Amino acid sequence: MSASKQKSRCFKGEIDLTSSYLDKNELEDMALHETEDTKVFQKFKERTAMEPHQVLRYCRGSFPLWASTDNQPDEEKIPKCPCGAKQIFEFQVMPQLLNDLKVDSPGDSVDTCTDS
Repeated sequence: MSASKQKSRCFKGEIDLTSSYLDKNELEDMALHETEDTKVFQKFKERTAMEPHQVLRYCRGSFPLWASTDNQPDEEKIPKCPCGAKQIFEFQVMPQLLNDLKVDSPGDSVDTCTDS
């Protein structure tokens, strides 16, 4: 059977390509492979599981709790406050509230000044 025919049968749900192309060891290696993004998301899940209904996380001077490695700004790229002081993390709106408010842009944030 040709590869394209197998692929077509797989999409129809007639066969499972993973069993025909990957042996058990390859599948286990894939399942155990942990990327940096996986580690970040696991940390996020563990912390949010402590307070699953939390919609605002206040922790002035700390760091945001990231759900992925995507869209994390470099500290040097965060603009200074109009007074010239460095801005610091103060609070984080959690994804549950963002979803309820229908906020969809990763750049929507509130920044605070170290002198305020």
